[in-house]
Amino acid sequence: MKSPGGIVCAAVVVLTAASVVFLSVAQGAYHLDPHHWGLMTSNAVDIARGRVPYKEIFIQYGFLTAYIEYLFFAAGNNVLSIIFGVSTLYAMGLAGVYFLTFHLAKKRRVALYAFLTTFLIHPLAIYPWPNYIAFPFIVFGCLAIVKGKNNWWICLLGGVLLGLAVLAREGLFLGLALALVALLPIRLWSSQGGMSAMKLLSPLVGFVLPLGLFVFYLWLNELTYYWWQVAIGLPKLYATIFLVHGPVAAIWDLLKYVFQFSLSEHARQTFFALVSISASVYWIEAMFARWKKPVDADCLFIALITVLLLSSSVHLNEIFRLATSVSLGAGLVYILADRLRLAGLLFACATLALVVGVLGRDSGDYFLPSRAQIEAATTSDRIALFARQRWSQDVFDYYDWYVDAMGVLQTRSCGLSYLRNETRDAFLEALSPFVQYQLMPFGNGMLDVPVDEWSQRLRPDYDYGERLKARDILVITTEKPRAGDDAAPDGDRVFNPFIPPQQAASEGTAPDGYRTFARRITPKSWFLPDGLVTLIFAPAECGEMFPQKEASSP
Repeated sequence: MKSPGGIVCAAVVVLTAASVVFLSVAQGAYHLDPHHWGLMTSNAVDIARGRVPYKEIFIQYGFLTAYIEYLFFAAGNNVLSIIFGVSTLYAMGLAGVYFLTFHLAKKRRVALYAFLTTFLIHPLAIYPWPNYIAFPFIVFGCLAIVKGKNNWWICLLGGVLLGLAVLAREGLFLGLALALVALLPIRLWSSQGGMSAMKLLSPLVGFVLPLGLFVFYLWLNELTYYWWQVAIGLPKLYATIFLVHGPVAAIWDLLKYVFQFSLSEHARQTFFALVSISASVYWIEAMFARWKKPVDADCLFIALITVLLLSSSVHLNEIFRLATSVSLGAGLVYILADRLRLAGLLFACATLALVVGVLGRDSGDYFLPSRAQIEAATTSDRIALFARQRWSQDVFDYYDWYVDAMGVLQTRSCGLSYLRNETRDAFLEALSPFVQYQLMPFGNGMLDVPVDEWSQRLRPDYDYGERLKARDILVITTEKPRAGDDAAPDGDRVFNPFIPPQQAASEGTAPDGYRTFARRITPKSWFLPDGLVTLIFAPAECGEMFPQKEASSP
């Protein structure tokens, strides 16, 4: 029978995890992000359409992330169901921090401190990114490995979960692989009477198992080349932008970001710094105390993997990346503090700093809607994909216009089969009945990423010129507003001042044999703040969407 303390802790964990999902869905309903949520929604829609992974679907971060988000999408057929699914998995990962810390500390109070602190650091999922999907696999994989060290099959399960984390976010491979390899000498070092080879190797075998099955899937379906271009070739190109000064400089920038030690402005980074320091203390202590007492292999393993997971934020220093990786070792801080009888005081100080920090610029949540945005919001069920989203009417009108345009083009029967989307908005691919004919479902990236150039290098089989000659491809692009166009609606949304402006011509020029089928002002959003005009170029034989209205701006 559970003790009253255990029941209270269980209730706190469950209610807090539920609040993560509630807050994520509530904020996500108001947040308009056609780029990030559009990309993952595009993946889910294309999987539902039966298109081929990697060859026809741009799966940038991990096979498992795309398919898990597809399963959530299939449950509701809308963006909000993906938001619900991503936040649920993140909440599970946070709950796993409680169980992992309880195993290491053997004290519910310490485990609760670690859990609540990680929640306060980052209380909701703000992106559809694989960091949130991989997080519970990392936490419960580590828990299985340390908790089941005397049961080879539980360790095997732990390794499988870490392998699945890599399939959710392939960039985790190096850090997790190094940690599992290092686990072998750690356990040999800590064991008094030695360990059987089966118990020793089972985590590594489990880790390799799902990865091996994935490689076999790629080979069997002749997708290895397409996977390689996206998983290996594309990150090399991204490195020229995100690691422009080399990996050493990037690591140094990350350390400067983490070790700021300011409870007033950088409380979250300060706690991650404490986690990193605590992890180092465990290893230093083990080195000096080796001959006096047995080392704690469990804490050493968690300490090592926590430090290695700092790599999740090397290319971009952001709170959510650290919260879904380094938070694994939050318990190490409170275990050390508990030895000094300071765990309660540390938790009180951390709570105060993190709660106050929510109002600061380093809260890690960029998308909290303003009161004006909430008041301007409405709903529309016309497009199932956006059911229960709470956006301003101009956004729904814009996407209604686009869906109507696609419907008209289908009825014209003018030979269209493919789509080229040159905007940042990946929702446009998901809403189109035509097949994507480019590497990514968008053609304009963030941070001046040369998407078109990279697409030609990685997928030369996409011959855009050939499609234009065949006149079977639809082109979605942008131009700057013209005199007489209405101002771009903003729905009282907040915009990112650091996003480079999208490149757009003063006046879009249709390819030879094409004409402007329709045009409309694009609503502004956080990642699309420019207020450009969306143009739809179609073969001349498709005609115009509204010939009688062409003289006026929509």
